[in-house]
Amino acid sequence: SELHSELACSICQDWLVHAATVECSHTFCWACIDKWLLHKKFECPVCRAPVTREPVRTRAVEAIVRKTVDKMPSEQKDEYEDRVKAAEAAHQRSQRLHIELEKSVTEAERKGKAFFTIDQDWKRKERDTFQRGVKDYTGDTRETYCRLTKLTVQWIHSAQEDKLQIALHNLQ
Repeated sequence: SELHSELACSICQDWLVHAATVECSHTFCWACIDKWLLHKKFECPVCRAPVTREPVRTRAVEAIVRKTVDKMPSEQKDEYEDRVKAAEAAHQRSQRLHIELEKSVTEAERKGKAFFTIDQDWKRKERDTFQRGVKDYTGDTRETYCRLTKLTVQWIHSAQEDKLQIALHNLQ
């Protein structure tokens, strides 16, 4: 129906689950746009406008989707509920990973362990360690992991060119 086309994710072509809106105002399932941004360029899948910030949850759209789906036959409602449950389980796994990382960091700092920093030349072992770790995380958890090495948006904007060159070498 016409309403479904307005409340469907253009990536998965299904009802929006955990609706997330990017800067150009296009809305997607949170998991869909998160996966898109992880594997594609940082641009909107619909209009190709640059995406420079994390998508924002759109609870009003979620409420409209919920009310619309609630009026549908039980089979379609059940299918939607399964997708919502899967999305919530994935979100909980992500939160659990974040908490575990925070605990590990706190414990390492308490023991006086030092972390290697992005502006120092890394050996192959340090680069491999960082790459293995960063691939396990997304979103806030990945940001926390990167912050351990002092790799932050603020650092990138304020670093001198020679330090940025070192960081680039470390991340290759």
